[in-house]
Amino acid sequence: MLSLGAGVVSVAFGPQGGAGRGRTVAPCLALAAIVCLSLPALAQHEIRLLLAAGAEKVAVSGNDLRVLDDEGERTLVKAGRRVQALRRGELLSIDGLGEPQAAVRVAGEDLQAGKIHPLGVLEIRGGRGGLWLVDRLPLEEYVARVVEAEMGGGWPLEALKAQAVAARSFALRRCLQRQEEPYDLVASTSDQAFARGALAEGRVRQAVRETSGMILAHENFPAEATYSACCGGRTASAEEVFGEKVPYLASQADPYCAGCPGGEWQRRISVSELGRAWSGASRGRGRLGACRTDGKTLTCREGNKTVELGPVELRRLLGSARLPSTRFALRLEKDAVIASGRGRGHGVGLCQWGARGMAEQGADYRAILLRFYPGAELRKMY
Repeated sequence: MLSLGAGVVSVAFGPQGGAGRGRTVAPCLALAAIVCLSLPALAQHEIRLLLAAGAEKVAVSGNDLRVLDDEGERTLVKAGRRVQALRRGELLSIDGLGEPQAAVRVAGEDLQAGKIHPLGVLEIRGGRGGLWLVDRLPLEEYVARVVEAEMGGGWPLEALKAQAVAARSFALRRCLQRQEEPYDLVASTSDQAFARGALAEGRVRQAVRETSGMILAHENFPAEATYSACCGGRTASAEEVFGEKVPYLASQADPYCAGCPGGEWQRRISVSELGRAWSGASRGRGRLGACRTDGKTLTCREGNKTVELGPVELRRLLGSARLPSTRFALRLEKDAVIASGRGRGHGVGLCQWGARGMAEQGADYRAILLRFYPGAELRKMY
């Protein structure tokens, strides 16, 4: 999961491009009232989940398909089992409709668009870069599928509850930040992992149900409830990883994540690999020359310039597969950089394995959350 930022995310579905700025229905607009911290209407709130962007055409199949207007209130076409949308500039055309539309919704049973299986009502929106596909589904269903993807039903119930509250808080904050965008969240770790397919009744749904409407808040706004798999014994601050100081996302010791698999790791990064990553990350970059390190930052020559690469920059450059976290020490060998580290993920906020360890020792979800987000408050929204 990435965080601290609400920009548009590119999603592979053909040619990339931005969305049009036609009329956008933003179901999260009502969330502006969160300053009152009294939002019973949120119980029925929809999330706009971006599935794909950039398609020139999309065929939707299913049973009893109905094409609805942009508001989802009026049936435009009863399409039966299949309907196709084609891009028309910044608009789109639909089988059976004479005039192009800015956006439509497709409702029905067993929806499928290519390899995508929307769980709610599928919104198709035109734009300069192609068609945008957005799944409109209930907030609590979205939260359940994040918890399933991030932890799964084999984890302790109180850890699952903590994850549910964090995921719900993160989602509502993104809704407020993206009111002018055609979506609220992306169905990937760009925002939060998301499980598809059948999700039976079990511990995950119990955790979501028993925390329904509960969020973390700070100064009457949903908290930036970031989380990662394993902090390696100490969480990172938002300032050191994301460059933004957040009072409730400070670095602190976490003795509970000792059971994290792969919590300690070592990577050997050859000079040639580092050079390729550096040159490939941006056009116009020169070749990296001699490097030195103080154990935390790598300092290299690039022509007449000096380049400093700290843990965050190195992980961004090389990728999370090569550097699982930002908590590592560096040393140089003849033709390589050796990174020895702990943890998996950015390490800011909730440590999932730390939450598991606390739950196994008897802590409830409230104690878990207030430990990892000190200064934030738990609020029942509905």
